[in-house]
Amino acid sequence: MQTAQPAICAPLPLHARVLLFDLQFSNRQTANLTTALRHLQDLINGKDRAAGLGWPVLSALNARLDGLQPFPQPLSPAFIPATPYALWIWIRGDEAGEIFHQSRQCINRLAPTFRLRAVRELALYAEGRDLTGYRDGTENPSGDAISDTAFLHEGSPGMRGSSFLALQTWQHDWNALDQLNEASRNLIIGRTQRDDHEIAEAPATAHIRRTAQEDFQPEAFLWRRSMPWIHVMDAGLLFQAFAASVTAFAAQIHRMSGQEDGLVDELFRISTPIDGAYFWCPPMHHGALDLRQLAI
Repeated sequence: MQTAQPAICAPLPLHARVLLFDLQFSNRQTANLTTALRHLQDLINGKDRAAGLGWPVLSALNARLDGLQPFPQPLSPAFIPATPYALWIWIRGDEAGEIFHQSRQCINRLAPTFRLRAVRELALYAEGRDLTGYRDGTENPSGDAISDTAFLHEGSPGMRGSSFLALQTWQHDWNALDQLNEASRNLIIGRTQRDDHEIAEAPATAHIRRTAQEDFQPEAFLWRRSMPWIHVMDAGLLFQAFAASVTAFAAQIHRMSGQEDGLVDELFRISTPIDGAYFWCPPMHHGALDLRQLAI
């Protein structure tokens, strides 16, 4: 779809950085927020810089969008954190130095209305695998199904071509992983590490069993664009999944956390989510973010 942000469907880059912002806002600063969002329009080209707006921004502008809801936060059996980030910016490229300079530009232009809260340094590993060695997004849609899954095709101008992003930072427990042999790891994921082959006898708690997209009613297909993140000696996977609404992801995390049937995804044995948020990713209009839905 030509109006969508192209970065969402583009091949994963060699390097990337995700900037996550809080909103510094009061009821008397609506004009400041509008100005900051106009700066955002100038900064985001949709190609090597993509962006999404979180619930705090939409609430501040009294905007309600079909397809968006609060991030799920089940407290048991598995805890899922909800982090109300206001803004997501994904900077992509081949050179980490250039990404650094682009990050500075974004942070400076958006201050003080948007305050940087977290940074995720991303790098492609083993042709798209997680740092554990397992391939992420094996069941991603292909061809025309990518657009059908990831973007809205109906609605008013400013909504058509938009997408909803579910984001989670998963921090892997490398000590726990080191204590498991390859066969045990394979049963946690439900696929073989070496050749990405699905294991027929994998338990019901294996990750692929908990998240099999066609097993939901309605089917819960997502367009996954996850990448490994590294900070000093901490590392894991930045999960990023796009869809025409957040309902597919909500269904998956409901099952993963054991809310559906008490069976918790084995993934929680080796990895822990440390944040979680939804974002609305506007389409593009004349080369800039289309914020007409927000009257901007």
